[in-house]
Amino acid sequence: MDIRQLIRTCQKEVRQVIDVDQATLDCLLLPIICDGHAVLHGMIGTGKTAVVMALAKTLGLEFGMYQCHSETIPSDLEGFEKYNQKTHEFEIRKGPLLLYNLFLVDEINRMPPRAQAALLGPMAQGKVTIGNETLNVPCPFTVYATQNPIETQGVYPLAEAQIDRFMMQIPFPYHSYDATRKLLSYANAAATHARIEQLPVILSKEAILEARREVKEVALGDAWRWITSLYLCCCTQAELNGRAPRGWKPPELTEQCVRVGCSPRGARDLAQAARGLAYLEGTPIRREHIERLAVPVLRHRLVLKRMLPEDYRGLAAAQQVDKFLADVMPEALDRANRLPEPC
Repeated sequence: MDIRQLIRTCQKEVRQVIDVDQATLDCLLLPIICDGHAVLHGMIGTGKTAVVMALAKTLGLEFGMYQCHSETIPSDLEGFEKYNQKTHEFEIRKGPLLLYNLFLVDEINRMPPRAQAALLGPMAQGKVTIGNETLNVPCPFTVYATQNPIETQGVYPLAEAQIDRFMMQIPFPYHSYDATRKLLSYANAAATHARIEQLPVILSKEAILEARREVKEVALGDAWRWITSLYLCCCTQAELNGRAPRGWKPPELTEQCVRVGCSPRGARDLAQAARGLAYLEGTPIRREHIERLAVPVLRHRLVLKRMLPEDYRGLAAAQQVDKFLADVMPEALDRANRLPEPC
C-alpha cells in the first residue's frame, strides 16, 4: 500500500471518531504534505483541536498545543537559557516550537505582537535562535492557528502581512444534525480524547517527508494559466502597475471591491496546494482543483473596500470575500487562455 492510500486510511480512522467532512480533512492535510501552515477559522466548540489531535495521532506526528494569552512572551514558545549551578554553564530548555511536528496555537490573536513575531519567524525560516545558538524546528513541522472570532477586547489581530504567511484559512462550520447527534453520545471532552488515544498510528515522520517529495514532483502543466489568471484578477490595476501582460485589465468587479489584492505568495501557495490535492486524488491538476482551493488559499489575503456593490452589503466581512472570489472566479479561469506563453 503506497503512502497516498495510507493517508486515505488515516482520514477514515479520524472520521470514525470525529464527524468531519472529507473536503475539510483534505484541506487539513494539505499544509502537512505541502510544507505549509494554516489558520483554522470557526466558532468555539466546533472540534478544531480534536480533529488536529486525531490527525496527528494517525500520521505518527508529535502533537503539541499552546493556549495563548495576553502575557505570552517569545520564550514561552521558543524556549530559554537556564543557568545550571552544578555545571556553571547555561543550558537550553526547548520550547514547544522545537518539540512538536504538529503545533496548534489556540487563539493566536490573544498573543501580543512580539510573541506573534516569535511564532511567525520559525514558520518561515524553520529556525529558532536562543542566546547564541540557532536550532532547527522539528522536521516535518506544521503550525495550525485558531483565532477567537467573537471577542474584540484584549486581542491583537494579525496584520495582513503576517496572516499572509499562512498557506490556508480552513473554515470549520457548525456540526450537521447527524454530527451533533453523534457528539451527544460522548459523555464529555475526556471521552473524545480517550477515543483519539486509541486510534492506530498508521504513518510516520519519514512517510510524511516522502509524501512531501512526491507532491513537489506533481507536474503543474497548464494549471499555471488558471492560477496566474486568478491571481491577476484579484489585483487592482494600481497594484499590477504595468507588470501584467500587455492589454490585461482586471475585471470591473475587482476595481469596485478590492483594496488590497492577492500577494505573489498567495499564487505560489495555490499552486502548491493544487499539487497536494492532485496528489491525494491521484490525478493531474484539474480546473476543479483550483475552484475548490481558491477560497481557502486566498480568502485571508484579500482586503475589500468599505463601499461595496449593493449585493455585498449586509454580509459579514468573510462572507464578502467568499462572494467576491465566487463571482470573479469564472471570468478569471475563462481568461486563462489569453495569457501569453512565458519567455
